[in-house]
Amino acid sequence: MSQRPSPSLKRLRAWYVVHKWTSLVSTLFLFLICLTGLPLVFSDEIDHALSDTSIYLRDAARATELAAKREKAQSRLDKAEAEWMAAAEAFDAAVSGV
Repeated sequence: MSQRPSPSLKRLRAWYVVHKWTSLVSTLFLFLICLTGLPLVFSDEIDHALSDTSIYLRDAARATELAAKREKAQSRLDKAEAEWMAAAEAFDAAVSGV
């Protein structure tokens, strides 16, 4: 005589199959989300790796331009400071009567 599986064992096997296939489907779904999201997260690094050097040449040209502007502003500041010091000395001389 062969024993027939009990109803609870049949139910357990059915739930096992349902659990297995639903977890496989959800795992595939999450894998696709991760796979498509990675380029968004690492877009700067991917652009850096795949781009040509023209971007860096433009950045270098921009840096040179900004350095020139900074030097011009610094020279204007130095000139303004020198004028201010001359005016302060003239004021001190006028006030002190020397």
